[in-house]
Amino acid sequence: MCVQQRDIRAELDSIKEKHQTEISQWEKQKKSFEAEKSALKIRLELLETKEQALIVAEQNAENLTRKLVDLQKDLAQSEAKREFSFDELEKGKQQLNAEIRKGQRFREELATEKGTS
Repeated sequence: MCVQQRDIRAELDSIKEKHQTEISQWEKQKKSFEAEKSALKIRLELLETKEQALIVAEQNAENLTRKLVDLQKDLAQSEAKREFSFDELEKGKQQLNAEIRKGQRFREELATEKGTS
């Protein structure tokens, strides 16, 4: 029985050593996975930060686009008002010139009537 016990003990020691080696390998792999998990977590945080920055930039671009559209509308309205003002000014100028010519004709007629009387 001594030989058999030695063989069993040797086999148990061999199995124990094999399991210790496997445990050691699993622990190394676990540390490797944890390091990779940590690196991925950091990368995810960086990507989330970039995403937030892109969202803010997109919102700013949308706001600027809306502001540009509003400014273009304001400019178009201002140009329309200016054109209207120029048109009104031109009409007023034409009316004034007509009134001046009318006044000159009346003066000439009056002067002619005075001269003939």
